Amino acid sequence: MSSLAAVAELPGSESWGNKIRKRARSLVKSINQGYMELAEILHTVWATPINGEAHNACVTVAWGYENYVEWAEEELGLHKRKAERLKAIWHHLHVTLEGKLDRRTKKRIVALGWTKVRELIRVMDADNAEQWIEVAENLNYNELCEVIRRALEDQEKEDQAKAVGGSDDDDDDEDFKGADPPDDLDRFKEVSFLLSPEQKANVELALERAEQLASSPKRGHLLDLICTDFISTNDFRKADDPHRHLIFLAKFERLLGKRLVVVDPENWVIEYGMDALSKVAENMKEDDDG
Repeated sequence: MSSLAAVAELPGSESWGNKIRKRARSLVKSINQGYMELAEILHTVWATPINGEAHNACVTVAWGYENYVEWAEEELGLHKRKAERLKAIWHHLHVTLEGKLDRRTKKRIVALGWTKVRELIRVMDADNAEQWIEVAENLNYNELCEVIRRALEDQEKEDQAKAVGGSDDDDDDEDFKGADPPDDLDRFKEVSFLLSPEQKANVELALERAEQLASSPKRGHLLDLICTDFISTNDFRKADDPHRHLIFLAKFERLLGKRLVVVDPENWVIEYGMDALSKVAENMKEDDDG
């Protein structure tokens, strides 16, 4: 629950303002972790009149500031440009794209960090969000800025060509239209599959569990982990590596949190877990001696 949702007072009231201002001062100390909540507060303060009455001035006037930017600069220590860009992040994701991004997609966006997200909102719309998130997850900030610059240049050229050609597209000028990533991103290779609903459900479940284990929202990274795990646990029957199955058994022990003892049923030779069996024998002997 965000800080705003937890405030029960009338928006724009004095008690509401006291709680919001206190929370904003707390968030600005760790902006990298709480930037989206701070962005929400900045946007809401900017849009909230005194006592919530539309004919009144912005609530920051009641706090002794000329406008919300002055409040952000003097009380929070945020430069005007930074405050405006944080506010723009919230507006783009929760106003412009309201209802067009699912919870999981928003979570991945937040995980990118505010410096990457402030650049992404220049080009990201509902149609290309997944593409841009994947790109941003795999590039550093400077690389991402360069890709966005190229995307905007390509979009501008395309718009100019349409204008010269007299395109009859009836795009609504008020609707934000992003720019897609360039087609020549050689660093990445897109892989796509046709899945049945049941297969898609399994894939999503596997990605969800991998995300929990890896604490990472990067789907390309998660898929790589899943594939690596499959390879490591399912190629142990290779003829040139008779001990490969021991890797699988050790991994299975870690997953279970238990120790295993494996016996070949043909000759009753212990192939795995002799140390565990020896430890059991020692404990039993100690119990008998006691």
